[in-house]
Amino acid sequence: MGDRQAALEPTREAVKIYRRLAEAEPAAYLPDLAASLNNLGIHLAQVGDRQAALEPTREAVKIYRRLAEAEPAAYLPDLAQSLWATAWIRNVHGIELTEAAAAVEEAITIYRALAEQIPEAFNRYLAAAEQTKTEILDQLDPAT
Repeated sequence: MGDRQAALEPTREAVKIYRRLAEAEPAAYLPDLAASLNNLGIHLAQVGDRQAALEPTREAVKIYRRLAEAEPAAYLPDLAQSLWATAWIRNVHGIELTEAAAAVEEAITIYRALAEQIPEAFNRYLAAAEQTKTEILDQLDPAT
């Protein structure tokens, strides 16, 4: 409903719950934990808490990276989304732009491969990630 601050507490609660569940049954709940972490990072960034926003998204990337190594078809889209989210957070707040550029480039590589297979599902994500890359590069080198 637009109240980003109010979204933080339920999102934090979801992370706590999924963290406990993932400790007990990682195969069943790690994907949900990663998704909740990603959401938490985005919500924190939207309310301006950029430093706090980075940690959950970094953790989500690590989880999705492990999941995608084991099951690429199932988790590469999530890894790409998580990489893009961490790049977006850094871009919006103008921090760690070199890391943001690397993350979004990896997301673009994944989205490009996915878009070749299923264009109707991934072309829009590819285009959005490329836009984020352009914005990051503009901040890294404003003269271009």
